Amino acid sequence: MEYCGAGSVTDLVKKTKGNCFKEDWIAYICREVLRGLSHLHAHHVIHRDIKGQNVLLTENAEVKLVDFGVSAQLDRTIGRRNTFIGTPYWMAPEVIACDENPESTYDYRSDLWSLGITAIEMAEGAPPLCDMHPMRALFLIPRNPSPKLKSRKWSKKFLNFVDSCLVKNYTHRPVTETLLKHSFIRDMQNERQVRILLKDHLDRTRKKKGEKDETEYEYSGSEEEGDELNEDEGEPRSDIGLAGQIGTLPGWSPKGPTSPHPVEVHTGLKVAEVGPSQL
Repeated sequence: MEYCGAGSVTDLVKKTKGNCFKEDWIAYICREVLRGLSHLHAHHVIHRDIKGQNVLLTENAEVKLVDFGVSAQLDRTIGRRNTFIGTPYWMAPEVIACDENPESTYDYRSDLWSLGITAIEMAEGAPPLCDMHPMRALFLIPRNPSPKLKSRKWSKKFLNFVDSCLVKNYTHRPVTETLLKHSFIRDMQNERQVRILLKDHLDRTRKKKGEKDETEYEYSGSEEEGDELNEDEGEPRSDIGLAGQIGTLPGWSPKGPTSPHPVEVHTGLKVAEVGPSQL
């Protein structure tokens, strides 16, 4: 299993000045995530939990998509799911609708909504509605207009890319291959230089001592409530242990294992196998 020593996008953005990445870093990371999703979607798999915490970086600034504990195989004929699952702030409206209406469905484009929210997370340091209780966010996401980047400092290409990911009606949302051809992704300048600068930033961040380890955004209003929602019967919760390792903990709860004995299960999945392009 590959070790991703630089940690997650969530970790890194919170340790970056201004709590935001440079635009070309965001374009590079989004492109690599899209390549991984293209591979998954081509094999009829929905990740269902795309967020900064599940996008890891190696020490060489390679991007790895992890945590497949809630992934779902699409029916090759129907190509849709109706299970309410994911992490609230990144969850697509059509996924939330499945909790309110059992007849509602969604497909792999729910991952692209989550990618749009992750792009905002990289640009602003946190997802939209992060200051609200998770259940309040679940109520508002399908009812509010699509989120937008707050600052106008970003390029029109980036603003349009986020808007394209966050189309409320998923049947009108672009597919993965279309987003890979979006000008924000396609026109990224000097990829080698982007990688070098990002790697330098990773190296500087790792050298800093005594920084608080921030692994995931948590609503501060209650320590009793978990962020993750999983209503697939019999389906294990998922959790990342060390960076680059994927573990499924069948007896896990927000307070720790429910079993009196520690549970540690490592899957055989290598994160390097996710995307067809690993630079």
